[in-house]
Order: sequence, then C-alpha cells, then structure tokens
Amino acid sequence: MSPRTTQGPGTRAELLEAALFCFAERGYEGTSLRMVADRAGKHMSLIAHHFGNKDGLYKAVFEETLTRRGPYCFQGPVVPFEALQDDPERAATLIRELVIKVFLEMRTTFACSDPQRIAGFRLWMNAVHAPLPDLEPLMKERLSPLRLQFAACIQALRPDLPVAEIPFWCALIYGQCLVNTMHHRFNTLVFGAESFPEDATRMAEQIADITLRAIGRPETT
Repeated sequence: MSPRTTQGPGTRAELLEAALFCFAERGYEGTSLRMVADRAGKHMSLIAHHFGNKDGLYKAVFEETLTRRGPYCFQGPVVPFEALQDDPERAATLIRELVIKVFLEMRTTFACSDPQRIAGFRLWMNAVHAPLPDLEPLMKERLSPLRLQFAACIQALRPDLPVAEIPFWCALIYGQCLVNTMHHRFNTLVFGAESFPEDATRMAEQIADITLRAIGRPETT
C-alpha cells in the first residue's frame, strides 16, 4: 500500500504515535522522517506540513508524551520552606509521600503492558541521557515542582546544610527511585531477586525510609 498524501482527522495523531515508537526504539539520531512516515503509512510531506522538520516532530512527540504519558512528576502546589521550617515532621512526611508516589509510578510503567506508556518512558530516558537544547526547558519545567518541594523539605530538615548542597540531595532522592526501577534487571543479576521484591509498596516505603535516614536531622548542641 502506497503512503497516503491526504489528511484525515487523525493524521497528526497517527504521525505522533509512529514517531513516538521510532524515537523510543532508535533514539533521535537513529530515526529518520522516512521511518516515521512509513510506520504511519503517510507521505513525508505531511510531516513537514504538521511539524516542519525532524526537530519540530521530536519536540511535538516529547510534549505529547509529557502531557499524556510522561513519568509521574509532582505538579504542586509546592509547600514553601517558610511553611515547613518549624515543622520538620511535615517536611519528612512530604518527602516520604513523594518518594513513594514517584517510585510506584516508575515501577508501574516498567511492569505494565501498555506499549505506548513504555515507549513514552524510553523517550524520556533517551532525552535525559542526550537532551536536545529545545527539550531542556520542557524537562526542567516538568520536574520543577518536584525539585522545589524536595528542596524546601530538605532545607526544613537540615537547616545546617549549605544551600549549594541542596540540589545534590534533590538529585539523590530522585535517583533512588530511578535506579531501583530502570536498572532493576541489573540489580537482580548482581544482588539477586531479593533486591527487587514483588511487594512494590513495601519497597517504596523502604526507599523512602532509607532516604530520610540519609538526610538526617541537624545535630543539637
């Protein structure tokens, strides 16, 4: 069947879906517009019509993925440091709840059978490892509320920490969730099946508890 040059009501969506799988499987550099057009059964001219060029298509796919199938990210409202500085227990509870939600969403993505959801996560991870300049603002915007909430909680729990060290702790917390889901096959290979227990909620709670113990509390004099 030859590619269709006419537009139907779902042409843009079909191109986006085809591009999602191509970019997720082959990365940005390994994907050509011809691959996307062939997968969608559309003429290449329709890609230019809707998205302009490869960069425009990739950005549109990424925006669509963040909107509909992106990884879980806290979207606010952010409880500011000023509301937490005299209430470290609330700060600890917030961190714990966020860690559990982020981890469970990531684990669900890896365990699910929805190919679009899995492709969306792969696209996100490809962008994390090799971000394009146009995508960096989108990624920062997506993670900004989570980063700000983690930072406010850490500052409330550890007012003794230099402000310059707080971003490291934010990245460390997020990384605990990411490494224990994305690299779970490697972890089970090296450390055994017990390193990735079936009880996802219990595992999330343990990661949250370990995270809070690592952050600690300022020493009292």
